[in-house]
Amino acid sequence: MVRVNKYLMACVLTLHATYTLAEPSFPRGDWGPAQRAMLEKKTLLTKGDMAAIPAPPGIETDEGQHELMRVMRIQLDPANGVRRPNARDALEMEVGDLLRKRRVLPDPNIAPTLWSMVSAVDHDVSITVLKEAERHDRVAPHAVSDDIAEMSGHVVAPAFPSLRFARIRAAMGLIEVLNDQCADDYAHILADTAIDMEFSGQHRASDIRAAELVSTWTLSFVEASEQIRDEKIRAETELAVHLRLEGCPLDPKSKP
Repeated sequence: MVRVNKYLMACVLTLHATYTLAEPSFPRGDWGPAQRAMLEKKTLLTKGDMAAIPAPPGIETDEGQHELMRVMRIQLDPANGVRRPNARDALEMEVGDLLRKRRVLPDPNIAPTLWSMVSAVDHDVSITVLKEAERHDRVAPHAVSDDIAEMSGHVVAPAFPSLRFARIRAAMGLIEVLNDQCADDYAHILADTAIDMEFSGQHRASDIRAAELVSTWTLSFVEASEQIRDEKIRAETELAVHLRLEGCPLDPKSKP
């Protein structure tokens, strides 16, 4: 069990909340056949291995304690209670379904190439995250409120890098590569999703930053690849039709 210093405990008591130590969010010994098999698969777009990500800050470092206190502040802010449904969706829904619900992706029946590319990017980013997760047996935030823990449960996904955020970020990054018309909306949705994940008690800021690195590295191959040029053109066309018909996801005029 990690020992939290007196300053941190005093802050917790001041905030009038009961906190519990979190379990590892996805220790290697708990990996199922699907995750172990993923490490044996070949990537579809990326080449070679990504440079190793530096280890996350320890919980007893100043940065680690700052991250933990940030999670607590987000959880205890009364205004954040409305985050529960979105936090649950971000952790549990399939990425395609999540982005469809948030009006980022069109219906797969009218954009099959776009969805196929999202699937390929999702495949590659997942492999890279799992490779990094093997090196860092990172636990979820050490202290989460009992109330939040009951809401979020035990999420079987790596904490560092955040597998869920890397997958969401890679899919939305691909969409922006194809058409940046709604870049501001995508940035807002991603920033809000990152806070949702901290609110859930499963991730800290460094988990999100590491996920950003993995997704950015994965997307760099998409942007540079000439082998998927035709697929990118078809996906761009499908996305352009969606945006013309539906508008940007946060445009109030596009809401049903």
